[in-house]
Amino acid sequence: MKIKLPHDLEMYTIPVVKVTFHDSYSVHPQNVIQSGVLTHQNAAPTYGHSSLDYYGGYKSLIGYDWNFRTNKKKIKSTIYFSENEKDKHVSIRIDDVEQQLLLTGENVKTVYLPKGSVKWGGLYSKRGRGVFGFIEEENGMLISADTVKANWTLVHDFNYGERQQLKLNPRGSMLFLQELESTKEQTIAVEIGSGNAVYMLLNGEYITAHFSPERKDWQTEVVLLSLKKGVNQLVIKYFNRFEDKLNYSIQPLDSWQVYSQDLQPAMLNNNKIHKVSLKLAQPNSKVSPLRLNNVELKVF
Repeated sequence: MKIKLPHDLEMYTIPVVKVTFHDSYSVHPQNVIQSGVLTHQNAAPTYGHSSLDYYGGYKSLIGYDWNFRTNKKKIKSTIYFSENEKDKHVSIRIDDVEQQLLLTGENVKTVYLPKGSVKWGGLYSKRGRGVFGFIEEENGMLISADTVKANWTLVHDFNYGERQQLKLNPRGSMLFLQELESTKEQTIAVEIGSGNAVYMLLNGEYITAHFSPERKDWQTEVVLLSLKKGVNQLVIKYFNRFEDKLNYSIQPLDSWQVYSQDLQPAMLNNNKIHKVSLKLAQPNSKVSPLRLNNVELKVF
């Protein structure tokens, strides 16, 4: 419905339109999932702002929300997760009912990367700029070859899987750009080692970011990457807040563990479109980073 206002309204006149609905109304969500699984890629993320201090401020992801359509009145759901999510206490709300569960990892299977399906290409680096939360490559696009050539330096003889160390002053950062070429759409796994803080993008889109208030100088995590067919780019920003050196590593994985856990059956409301939300059940703060980017939910 379009409303056309006359041009000769007084300067301080504020037009008001009253609309009355016979029944109630609802706003149709933009992205309604019809089939498949719920992942961080098809979720509506909720962000907060974490900040240990001025230099360590960053956009922290604190929750995922989805909308899905089904004719079922009752559903049985399963959550899938990696080693990173084990022993975390999560809250999952389906329509109006919340479930809290501890991710125990009792059911596990090993996933193997098909041989020859991923080619690890060039690795490039550059010094970071600004505070930890600033990363200009976060724009949902691949970095052009001209930009890589102009602003990045090719890394020679990088030792994948080994802990690296770089002398770096506190509040300094280093970015790495890893090119990957996949023969098909698929999920792969990589182990990332980092120091105080790390911020990761895949093809220009946010995956995860976290800052260690415990001032850890070394930690590792498995990150699942949903590659598209063809060229992909993984960008990692390492931030050093407290130390005089930076520890980091990148390890491609040929296999990894996927855990599964069934949720309690959920009764759905009478709406055609249903809602799911995922967050931490007992976060340290309202803006604690979720770090559940490897989680998938099957609700159909």
